[in-house]
Amino acid sequence: MSDCCQWIGFVKKVIRFEIGLYKQERMPLPLIAATLIMANKQIDRPTFQELWEEIKMLDILRFAHEKGREEGEEKGKKEGKEEGKKEGKKEGRIETAREMVLEALEESLGIVPVDVADGVMSVSRPDMLKGLLRQAVKCKTLEDFERMLELANRRIAA
Repeated sequence: MSDCCQWIGFVKKVIRFEIGLYKQERMPLPLIAATLIMANKQIDRPTFQELWEEIKMLDILRFAHEKGREEGEEKGKKEGKEEGKKEGKKEGRIETAREMVLEALEESLGIVPVDVADGVMSVSRPDMLKGLLRQAVKCKTLEDFERMLELANRRIAA
């Protein structure tokens, strides 16, 4: 084997070794390109072109990977934001419904005991809160409302 062929084989091995280091994130891409440029006078044009294409492909793959990750993060943030808005609106409606039940109960019967207020605050289903609001407006005694609240909490537990 001639010295030229041995040199080309050696340069290929070095470049491919450096590419392996790059893939392990242990070597920067520009250093691989610098190695190839320094070997430019020692190897033939087709070999140089072949190795240069491999190096350029690494850069393209890195760019595509980073771009894909960025787009995925953006999409994830957007979806997370939308989900957070929906959840926040739902929680806001439930909190408002609880407050309305307590307001109506206070208006109908006067002071609302802490245990009753805690019971209302533990209800998280909008349909149950709607029913409790009707009861708070209609009921004549606190005991009547407490029975309905107990039923609502039983249904939630079931």
